[in-house]
Amino acid sequence: MRLTRVVPSGTDELRQAVLGDIESLLAGGRVIATGVLLPGGTTIDLLADERERLVLALFCLEANPEAIERAADAWAWAVASLPAVRALAPGRGLDLSREPRVMIVADRADEQALRLAASLSRPDVDLFEARLVRAGDQLGALVQRISLPARPAVPTASEVESALAEFPPGESRSLLRRILEEVRDIRVHGEEFHIVAAGATVDLTHGGRLVGSIVGPAPGLEVRRLEGSPVRRVTNDDDCREAVSFLVAAARPDSPVREPFPAHVTPGISAMDATGGMGTRRAAGMMAALSAEEMAEFQKVASRPEPPAESPSLSPESLGMKRIQARFTEN
Repeated sequence: MRLTRVVPSGTDELRQAVLGDIESLLAGGRVIATGVLLPGGTTIDLLADERERLVLALFCLEANPEAIERAADAWAWAVASLPAVRALAPGRGLDLSREPRVMIVADRADEQALRLAASLSRPDVDLFEARLVRAGDQLGALVQRISLPARPAVPTASEVESALAEFPPGESRSLLRRILEEVRDIRVHGEEFHIVAAGATVDLTHGGRLVGSIVGPAPGLEVRRLEGSPVRRVTNDDDCREAVSFLVAAARPDSPVREPFPAHVTPGISAMDATGGMGTRRAAGMMAALSAEEMAEFQKVASRPEPPAESPSLSPESLGMKRIQARFTEN
């Protein structure tokens, strides 16, 4: 009999075709419930029993990163709400000591979803492609598991320890450990950070490029990002969290760069755009990174009267600011 490919009109048609032959998705599977609405708005389209293991399935036309997030939300609810799960499946004999299996069934999946699913350590999200086909008057689905990219290797604890070995015991070393242990567990676009120690400087690379450096050891740490961003000081736990956000933003070239650190405004300078076109907020952030000597030089220059309109504009060299602007080049 000839099979004809059918484009699904919506998620409901795709789901009904798959549920009409549950064995194609779950060998020996039994349906427990459908359309389970969770707090927060996520819906588990299918709650099933696969050889006494709980299965959570979501259906969609296209599996994208948002679908992966919804699947993770469903998993988090299930592992935290065992009484509710038991109420949904009384007498089923489910082995709730095993983590639920999570799956997404879709007509297609985009590359970002595949990379995101591959990067997750928990839960494991299985993706399935369900193609609707028609044979005469019968509508069915051909279900096939989608292979995920190889899981990225997690930077090992030895990378962190080798970086810490260059730092003497003390508060700076403790701050560095907090930053590195958090960064090593983060994935951006499915890729991990790599930690490279070079003396008292720790470089962080992502996707084969350097995105920032952490310099120490005393007092405190300095976090530096490429492309002319200001130097950031790290002296406490809050600074560590903001330093991680600062570095993660640098690893996302396709996203607007956020300034996670508060801009500390120096009195008398905050309303002045003395950096040649740099905005007030960015200028304020630059002030926080200047040394006392550089600040005095900056204020000395800023207090000079503006040249007459007919005079040529003063160059950075004539203002004595060449060294400052070399450190803080506009992106």
